[in-house]
Amino acid sequence: MLYKGMGIEQDLSTASREALLAIIAEQETTIAQLEQRVATLEASLNSRGSPGMPGNKPGSRQGAPRKATRKRRAQGFARMRMAPTQQVEHALEVCPDCGTQLSGGWVQRSREVIEVPVVAAQVTEHLVIARVCPVCDRRCVPKLSLSGLVVGKQRLGVNLVSLIVTLREVGRLPMRTIQWYLQTVHQLHLNST
Repeated sequence: MLYKGMGIEQDLSTASREALLAIIAEQETTIAQLEQRVATLEASLNSRGSPGMPGNKPGSRQGAPRKATRKRRAQGFARMRMAPTQQVEHALEVCPDCGTQLSGGWVQRSREVIEVPVVAAQVTEHLVIARVCPVCDRRCVPKLSLSGLVVGKQRLGVNLVSLIVTLREVGRLPMRTIQWYLQTVHQLHLNST
């Protein structure tokens, strides 16, 4: 790097310590002179107004109040992150510039996507199998206990009945809207009877 000052051209990478100190001293005096000149020009502008053509001038912005900086909250109100049920990694296998194989890496950022899957209704058919004992020739049939799955002898499961009751009583939805929801989201066609 070449420096042109004091009427001399010097290479800064090979200059001696004394030469570099002399350059710094020269630059400090130049900076002081320039700062004094700027201060003189600012003082003359303030005393006689802004120079330029006569006519209407826009008002100065010095009188405009500055917007106060926003006070930091004690607690943030962003959506809380949830525990992920699935993670998908996105990484390049090769360098897009030179094609070199890439390995390792770190997580630069993450993005959470919350989605409710459209799930078809699950219809489970419980088959009761009767068998004959080869020794006593007696027919054996198991007792079917579905107490945690359905109430009484109806076909609708406990979760489905709970959903329908919640939409009807809490959500105040009409039966046609509930039928539409079950048909659209869960592919389940139910009559109101």
